Amino acid sequence: MRTFVWILLAVVLVAVTGCRLDADCFGSNECTPGLVCYRGQCTEPFAIGDAGPDAGIRTYTWIDDVQPIIQRRCVSCHANPTVNGAPFALISYQDTQGPAPAGGLIYERMAARMVAGTMPPGGGATEAEIGVVRDWAALGAPEGGMDSDGGVRDTGPRPDVGFPDLGPRNPIPPNPNPIFLVGNQIVVESPVWRPATNDLLFVDIPGNAIRRLRPPNNVSDFLTPSNDAAAIRLLANGDIVCTQFETRRIARFPMGGAEVGIVDNYRGMRFNSPNDLDVRSDGTIYFSDSAYGLDGRTRELPFNGLFRVTTTSSVIAEWEGPEESGPNGVELSEDETRLYLSDSEDDRVQVFDVAADGDLSNPRDFATGLVGADGMSHDDEGNLYVATSNRGIVVLAPDGTEWGAIPTGQPATNSGFGGPNRNTLYITAGTAVYAIQMMIPGPP
Repeated sequence: MRTFVWILLAVVLVAVTGCRLDADCFGSNECTPGLVCYRGQCTEPFAIGDAGPDAGIRTYTWIDDVQPIIQRRCVSCHANPTVNGAPFALISYQDTQGPAPAGGLIYERMAARMVAGTMPPGGGATEAEIGVVRDWAALGAPEGGMDSDGGVRDTGPRPDVGFPDLGPRNPIPPNPNPIFLVGNQIVVESPVWRPATNDLLFVDIPGNAIRRLRPPNNVSDFLTPSNDAAAIRLLANGDIVCTQFETRRIARFPMGGAEVGIVDNYRGMRFNSPNDLDVRSDGTIYFSDSAYGLDGRTRELPFNGLFRVTTTSSVIAEWEGPEESGPNGVELSEDETRLYLSDSEDDRVQVFDVAADGDLSNPRDFATGLVGADGMSHDDEGNLYVATSNRGIVVLAPDGTEWGAIPTGQPATNSGFGGPNRNTLYITAGTAVYAIQMMIPGPP
């Protein structure tokens, strides 16, 4: 969390187009507004509700939508349809209207689109996945007659072909150029998406504020002054937990309530300047404490550290580093069995094992050579996104090997997933906030 001076980038505009009536589709987001994807074609909405795996809301992705649907032998499934105004769970057409339309012809169309890079939109299907769909096309039953609604029924047995174990996937899209959203801040950090309100919070540290971004680029003050909030996390109930440079403490902002201090010392000694944090599902708080926000004030702790605040507010020093160390980003893995700690001075990320009681053990290097390693986030498949001062966001596989980087043009400070589909990676870098659509979603 260092102070830098950066320049702004240009805004990149993205145009999105739909498809015509009766055109091939595998999701309503591919159709002209007002149409739905039903049985592989764009058509008018029908009585049972919006058809297709996304119901016109979600972006279509292989791992979330295509694979489960094909595995169920249902190319056009209903997502949150309604009957007499009452919603019911995701079901296939077969569950409500008889055999699903999933014969060889549909699989051939699907394989062709995968080869062309339009299924899923933006490409991403592997040769192994395409091979599976082609096998289904070859083994599938011939198409039956036309239904009264224009669809096609599959009248024969379904092929029983499973997906191969494809192993880890590179989450970085081709030509990863993030879109500039907003600038003119001072030093931005800690982007956090709020699903309940569909907005993004981020901190402006020298600006002494927490800002709110309403997509695509409407910024307003959310909380000012913030006591120089340096990092924020959103709890399930909507409360905000943050580190603060000014008060040298961890604080909580309840929904609709006044700020409450959580901890500000270890064994009677004030923290240096709590930097980044993460919160376990049981309420345990992990945070880094470095000297970046000490700003000439008297140091009381003889070390920089990584601390744990238990659910009973006990403070435990999990890792103690020398005064010249730079403990910075803190990130729990999705299953909360590992905790990552970046060090901006040593240009590395360490990983710790997390015990059931929250205790950390077995510290070891996870990745090195990450210049100015700062804030971190992770996706659903365990890939780690590390902000760096020279390469933007460096993406690491669960075993620590590098997938590549997302350039930002100026030193990156942090990242976080959000958006309605959870596949938008918001990036803070210098004075600006950027966004990029990723191949794999992540937790907000």
